[in-house]
Amino acid sequence: MSQPCAIKTCKRASRTLCHCCNQNLCRDHFVQHDDLLNSQLNPLTNEVNALSDRLAVINPNNIIDDSHEKLNQWRIDCHKIIDHFYEQKCRELHQYIISKLDKLRTDITDLRLIMIRLINQQDTTKHDINSLTSAIHDLKQNMNSIEQIQIQLKIHPLLVDDRLIQIEKIEKQSFSLINLRPPYHTITTIGASDYSIASNDRYLLLHINPNLCLIDENL
Repeated sequence: MSQPCAIKTCKRASRTLCHCCNQNLCRDHFVQHDDLLNSQLNPLTNEVNALSDRLAVINPNNIIDDSHEKLNQWRIDCHKIIDHFYEQKCRELHQYIISKLDKLRTDITDLRLIMIRLINQQDTTKHDINSLTSAIHDLKQNMNSIEQIQIQLKIHPLLVDDRLIQIEKIEKQSFSLINLRPPYHTITTIGASDYSIASNDRYLLLHINPNLCLIDENL
């Protein structure tokens, strides 16, 4: 025995079962039901096309411009740090050689003063000659050492931790009216006004004529 049509106002017997809705429908109402479902595709198609159009005009540069500027500033700051470190090591290297030359220059000056004193006194001994000869020999060795010096630099590669910069997205919180619950209670007020009355970190009390509305941000 066939089931009656699920449409309450219809007296005809059902001819088919709509599997998506699990309803027994007569032929006419099944056709209407099918046409209604198919007609709902058009606005959905329009929404998808609208989203596609919005996506097509999004310029990624506009989204990342601010972040790209921050990255450039970070790069500039890092270059300054590297340049400062490089200049510091150049000064240390230069100072190292200058200190060696200054020491040799001081030794030569001291030796000259000794020789001038001996020449003026005209009282040179064998010990003085041996001492001067030994000092000159040491100066020659030190001079050869400086002229042939080879400085070894232990330079380690600069390691950059990928965690120095982390890319995180910040999504703006949106308030959806779909999540609002039905009003629990309304109060009718006198007068026309649309303004906020009070608020805290969770609730907002609004007077939207003629209702007094309490909005919970967690909804």
